[in-house]
Amino acid sequence: MFGVALKGLVAHKLRVLLSALSIALGVAFVSGTLVLGDSVNASLTAAYENQYDSTDVVVRAPASLEDSEAIDQRRPIPAELLPSVLSAPGVAAAEGKVTGFAMIVDKSGQAITRNGAKTEGTSAPTIATLGGETEMRSGRMPKNSGETAIDASTANTGGYALGDQVRVIFRTGSQTFRLVGTVGFGDQNSFAGNSTAFFDTATTQRVLGKIGQYDEIRASADGGVSPQKLRDAIEQSLPRGVEAVTGTVAASQAAHIVKDGLKIVNTILLVFAAIAVFVGSFIIWNTFSIIVAQRTRELALLRAVGATRGQVRRSVLVEALLIGLGASIIGIGIRRALRTAWSRP
Repeated sequence: MFGVALKGLVAHKLRVLLSALSIALGVAFVSGTLVLGDSVNASLTAAYENQYDSTDVVVRAPASLEDSEAIDQRRPIPAELLPSVLSAPGVAAAEGKVTGFAMIVDKSGQAITRNGAKTEGTSAPTIATLGGETEMRSGRMPKNSGETAIDASTANTGGYALGDQVRVIFRTGSQTFRLVGTVGFGDQNSFAGNSTAFFDTATTQRVLGKIGQYDEIRASADGGVSPQKLRDAIEQSLPRGVEAVTGTVAASQAAHIVKDGLKIVNTILLVFAAIAVFVGSFIIWNTFSIIVAQRTRELALLRAVGATRGQVRRSVLVEALLIGLGASIIGIGIRRALRTAWSRP
């Protein structure tokens, strides 16, 4: 009966193609959605881990609320804490970091944004090991209040070259800076898709309205000192309302914030995928019902030559199984092909 099922598939190519297409598209949609969500989560986690790669301890204000969305809404800490952190036993280097809203506009005055990603300004790292994978693609980091460096992706989008004037909008107003460098993050030209502008620390504090404050202080340990021991040593010199956590914890929490924001997108995609599979299942059911009805004479002939009821039923089920299995493999192949095409530069 297996041979009969195979011959049935070969003899009815059009119905096999239509049924397989419904299954393949549904499988491609569902598997693609799941893989996309996992890939984005993995890449974001890796990005934040890389940015805190050589940071052993982060000093910051605690979250005002316990939910994950509030973790990104910490108040600034006094800049005067930096000397205390530097003097803690086991600290090899430390520097403050300031981050906030900053929107870069192109030469026509339009905001440069990417699919809801952040537009932020940040202080340029002066200690390379505490800057994670932040590295220069061209030029240098800004050194005075009239200079800026921006991520290479935004520079390409805006058509900016070194020496150009770049206008940046802040919550406190706007200012034009001379572009002195473009920045990359490891093998990426932007960090998590964000549009990022770098300024010297004093300028960043001024334009972001955080004079005399840092959002966090990053510290690295001397050789032989573990991040946990350094955290404990720094914590002893901190005032109430300020905490110290390891770089690993800070990276995982930062990535968790972004992943929480993507959950709704993944859920919506999965709902559409489920609808596609649900509708496809009805199409396949109706197709096979019609097929079986049209094959009444063929099935009756099989019974007439000695096939049992169970053998006839099994031949139809084998045919359905082969179509479903083959189409599922094709659907996964479609998803992989599309993923490869999208990942090409």
